[in-house]
Amino acid sequence: SMHAPSLRILLSLFLLIPSSFSNPSGDFPHASIGASSPQEVGEGGCAAAGIDFEKDAGVACIDVQFASNGNSSGATTIRGSVVMPIGGSSPENAKTYTGVILIPGSGGNNRWEATGATSPLLDFAVAGAQRGLVVLTYDKRSCSSGICSYRQFCVPVASSGEFKECGNDTCPGCVNLLRLTVYDFVADAIAASEFLARQPYANDSSSMTAMGHSQGCSIAPYVVQHNPRVGQIVTLEGAGLDMGSIYSLQQGFQIPMLEQQLRYFEASPLPEAGRISQDKRGQINASTCIKNYTYSQVQAALDGTVSGYSNSQLQIPAYVMLLAKYVDSSTYTQLLNSLGGAALEGLGIYENTTYCPAQDINSEAGCLCTEAYLNTSTVSGLRCSKLCQRATILGAGSPTLSPVDFVKSWAEISLPAARALLYKSIVSSRQESSFPPIRILNVNGWSDAKVPKALWKELHEITEFETDSVGYGQFPYSAASLPVYTIGPKSVTTVTFANITHDMTNQADPYQMPPPYPVREDVLEAVYDWLCAGDTAACTDTCSHAGGGGASGGKGDDGQ
Repeated sequence: SMHAPSLRILLSLFLLIPSSFSNPSGDFPHASIGASSPQEVGEGGCAAAGIDFEKDAGVACIDVQFASNGNSSGATTIRGSVVMPIGGSSPENAKTYTGVILIPGSGGNNRWEATGATSPLLDFAVAGAQRGLVVLTYDKRSCSSGICSYRQFCVPVASSGEFKECGNDTCPGCVNLLRLTVYDFVADAIAASEFLARQPYANDSSSMTAMGHSQGCSIAPYVVQHNPRVGQIVTLEGAGLDMGSIYSLQQGFQIPMLEQQLRYFEASPLPEAGRISQDKRGQINASTCIKNYTYSQVQAALDGTVSGYSNSQLQIPAYVMLLAKYVDSSTYTQLLNSLGGAALEGLGIYENTTYCPAQDINSEAGCLCTEAYLNTSTVSGLRCSKLCQRATILGAGSPTLSPVDFVKSWAEISLPAARALLYKSIVSSRQESSFPPIRILNVNGWSDAKVPKALWKELHEITEFETDSVGYGQFPYSAASLPVYTIGPKSVTTVTFANITHDMTNQADPYQMPPPYPVREDVLEAVYDWLCAGDTAACTDTCSHAGGGGASGGKGDDGQ
């Protein structure tokens, strides 16, 4: 029989999780508030940001930590950094500064969302501090290796010694690797807002801002719902459709790009054109699989078709297929060195082959990655076990990449109806209270390949409708050629940029300069000009600051 992948392999896959969601009950454990104190933070703190905050940007940075009870994966300590004006933490500046909480996007991101090529949250933190704000950004509880080397994970039942068993006695403060859901990320963001609100340098007004990037856009409204001192929402490259549609429409937007690249290389005389063309065909096949099958996989988690465990003895969750994989020469060599030829042959993994696990792993095909289907004493169970193991090895689905409860939580929070109800609830509660109306800024890009117009248009319409703004349904979304298009009725503003990536960098940057690529200056200006212009905002005179690109390097862009 075949051996299951180790939990260490599963953790490496887990760190790639993309995410975004809603707790139907609206109830999250109240966060414990920790003290603000410098501490050792692995490689993710102020010292590891890649800049000298005071010399390069004229701001200060302090490392902090706070406690979050989380949701299903347990209570833990969240570490982060507060970027502020120089001298901002001194006693004479008590209650002076308006707070901003940055909520990171999908994956195991650190506080700066540093990838090597970009650090978008670093750029937003510095730009905010330069305008007289205090900006808190934090490591996700799913952040682990290297940049978050302090993070410890546990599992429900310890087996191989790779991870400790979860429990206050066995692994205090550890994150349960197999119980993470998006609701944990919501609880952490709420805890971050409560922490910042308690700090002596943050003012007492209701003008704090929850600023989410990508997946964080789905989380930001929950912060406002649970903390009345947060009165503004900024969504950076957010989507407005459900999780399954996000996967499908992303691929639908990207496949024509891949096909155009394929045509170019098919006609190219370059010696390597044949190999590149073959790889492009494989990528197109993989993208087509995701486009056609991931939606139904997400629905299977949402409606309970897939539930429970894939191994109840070890409490390893059942899982669905989110991705597909083209095994090119480089990937095959890596797998060969890691697993050996016999294992790859046994799993049916071959070079230059596209794998679409969802085609074979679904209820109609008689195979699901749940315990009921994985009985290796039967022919069908042995076949299904092999398919699920192969999918795990290829990173298409696994107990840590796409466990059923995580996918279900993401699907629940991303449903348009759930988003609309949430915004309606926020607006209604503000109207019935003494707090000012909620303000919302949506920032998106016409050229964002991860969140194209088909995804963000719905978010704009939800927020416009639910805040009863004039002009609902009348935006010229077809005017994609405009470099910047803005609408600003009542409390909602939408800014849509041309020629920016999902990380809000200039699309041309990779051809003009070495990484890291900065968030474009016109994006930073648009966000903070809006924030500082609000009736409840309290920025300093530096709101008119004109910088030269993001803190992570490079120059700004004129929007073309």
